[in-house]
Amino acid sequence: MKNKIVTLLLIIACCINYNKAQLTIHTIGDSTMEQKATDSISNPNGQRGWAQMLSQFIVNGAVLNDRAKSGTSSKTFYEEKDSYGNYRFWATVKPQIKPGDYVIIQFGHNDEKDGGWQSAHNGIAYTGIGTNPWEQYTKYLTAYVNEVRALHATPILFTPIVRNGWMGTSISASAAHNIGIDSIGRPIDYPAAMRKVAADLHCALVDHTLLTKEYCEKIGQSQTTSLIYNVGDGTHLGIFGATTYARLAVKDLIRQGILTNYLNANPDLLLSSPCLIYGKCYPNASSVFQESISGTDLTPADGTINISAPNGYYLSTQQTGTYTQTLSLSYTLGTVNLTTIYVKFNPNIVGIYNDSISFTYGAKTKKVSVKGECVSLVGGSNARAYWELIANQDAVSSGPITIIPETYSNMILQNYAAPSSATTWTGGLIANGTKTQRNVISGTTWPAGDIDIVNNRFIQFGVTALQGTTFNIDSIGLYGGGAGGSGMRFKVYISKDSLFSNADVTAMIGDRGTVANTSNTMYPITYNKLTELAAGESLYLRVFPWYNSSATGKTICLYGVLIKGVVTTSTAVKDVPSSPLKAYCYPTQINNKTTLNYRLPKRSDVNISVKSIDGKTILNINKKNQDADVYQQNIDFSSLSGGMYLCSIASQDNFQVVQLLKK
Repeated sequence: MKNKIVTLLLIIACCINYNKAQLTIHTIGDSTMEQKATDSISNPNGQRGWAQMLSQFIVNGAVLNDRAKSGTSSKTFYEEKDSYGNYRFWATVKPQIKPGDYVIIQFGHNDEKDGGWQSAHNGIAYTGIGTNPWEQYTKYLTAYVNEVRALHATPILFTPIVRNGWMGTSISASAAHNIGIDSIGRPIDYPAAMRKVAADLHCALVDHTLLTKEYCEKIGQSQTTSLIYNVGDGTHLGIFGATTYARLAVKDLIRQGILTNYLNANPDLLLSSPCLIYGKCYPNASSVFQESISGTDLTPADGTINISAPNGYYLSTQQTGTYTQTLSLSYTLGTVNLTTIYVKFNPNIVGIYNDSISFTYGAKTKKVSVKGECVSLVGGSNARAYWELIANQDAVSSGPITIIPETYSNMILQNYAAPSSATTWTGGLIANGTKTQRNVISGTTWPAGDIDIVNNRFIQFGVTALQGTTFNIDSIGLYGGGAGGSGMRFKVYISKDSLFSNADVTAMIGDRGTVANTSNTMYPITYNKLTELAAGESLYLRVFPWYNSSATGKTICLYGVLIKGVVTTSTAVKDVPSSPLKAYCYPTQINNKTTLNYRLPKRSDVNISVKSIDGKTILNINKKNQDADVYQQNIDFSSLSGGMYLCSIASQDNFQVVQLLKK
């Protein structure tokens, strides 16, 4: 009897702990939902995903995990792998889903690629992004729903938001994702297919297509363009549009009795982000983020919002205006029109600056947390990696770091040449006639219909911090542009995650995708926030290009990729035994010579370097296009003085360091 009572108490305790577990609302989908940068340099036009704005409406301790990803369809979010077979997106979300959580699922925009492809009726294997709504689209939506339920969480299907396309005074059928008829006479209608999946599986559904269609038709084409889709295309949303579409979603969830304890559809003052995270910077360096506010039904109906920033943070209503630590905004009739506040982090004393900005009106105060750190790096070694890209792919490095060689995914090198005989270098710092690396899509024909990045089409560069060191990257830059036409678009991302699937360590540092790029013009991309690489960590830089129409003879031109910073060292130096390279040296305590042994998971270029502990390069060997096999490299230390050395080996996607001691 006693044992039964103990067991019962344990079950009750587990239930209590389960009920107290923090509820998470996970969101998966495409670029219309994803987290966008809030700083004004990498995201100058203020593009936002509607799911990103859900945090304004979440209450009672629930949290948002927005894992939507640009360029994905229902198929690629589920299936896409890196070059070593690791799943990139859905497989990285599932481990974060707890029993009791909710998962919002919205795909459709990129499923329309290639006109709703259906491989089942022509016998041709298809590896692209698009899906047929009644076949692959239905298959993947069903998989998401079933797999979420298997995790004891609740799936919610969302039909895709409309595009800004019109037929008279109504949103057109194609803008509402009904794009035609397939080869056997079925409508290529993604919302209809999702509604059927929801009915068949008895799954909750928010008809976001219908909600956004009705809203846009109510305000008309002119205001839809100026208020909702005001960021350069008819698909992506500005801050007001994303907030409005998030509010429509929340209202419908509450109407259906879903998440009613965790959502508030009518908060009187809306703040676009609950937290601004600046990371690290040097004293007197600054970075500017955007925070937007709006509101309805404020009490009192007429009044002033007093905004106050803590030490190290400054406020302005103009990005290039005067910054102060306080602002006042007047409002009437209980309404605050959408207003962008620029928040600058500009510390002058080393330390941690974690505090909050207060927004006070009447008897109420709302807060936005701000987090930053001011650091001073003393005693470190300067380090840089530089790819000039005027004649070859080689990089020059200095200091104790290892370069990850340039690689391509669904892109190929065409040649090295100036974009044209009359290239414009924005900023005027590069001489006309300077050569660039001209790259083209595999197959040489850019497809029609691309409106954002394609995740498996990129050009990559990277660096790795040596064991026993920390690489504090303080400057990243490059030039990019298009040759042969003005339709080239590209975005530049950095990540410490080789899958580029973790938003916490991935950032867009340059956006030339939502703006027009003039042919034969090279544009600078710069990023000056501190990024810290711990021992053995890598930073990957990817350029994701696309063209705004079907075209041939168009190239993306790159020049001068730079990653630089300061390296600090520690006494702990460790091997990385988990690396697929399986590298080791024998002997590791050397009189004169040692042999580096390694294997390659696949054909790849390899860079081998030996550096002293203070960063001096002793040996650097580049081996091109080695077959997947076991290799050896003899290394002669006979002319070197005694001490510790670091032997590193880098292939396309892997890196390893071996510690050596010269007696």
